[in-house]
Amino acid sequence: MKKQIASFRQVVMEPILNFFLEVINGLGGVRNSISVGDSMVRLDCLRVLSAILYENGSQCGNKIQPLLDVLLGLASLSNKDLESRRIATNCLGNLCFRSGAKLSKYYSSIFDVLFANFSQYVV
Repeated sequence: MKKQIASFRQVVMEPILNFFLEVINGLGGVRNSISVGDSMVRLDCLRVLSAILYENGSQCGNKIQPLLDVLLGLASLSNKDLESRRIATNCLGNLCFRSGAKLSKYYSSIFDVLFANFSQYVV
């Protein structure tokens, strides 16, 4: 089975990112429709977000800063939930994929978190 790639324009990406940021943060009107306290919902949203970011990181527009705030926090070593840290780290890698110069001012903080996670396992 061939992997399906979904490519979105920026106008489509912003509402998608708004939804996932609300669920992951537990904010807004989403709270009434699903149990955002459920860690499995949060992990599933992070997994879907990672897949979306794989081909669409460059289309995040003005949502890049709130997205990075959430992902960098979840991917940091201070997050003791290893699964959410792992998926957030994957999200950051996928965000960088094909983003090129659009994320150049953010690469330093992204790489700091990525390297901290990877160096933790180097013996």
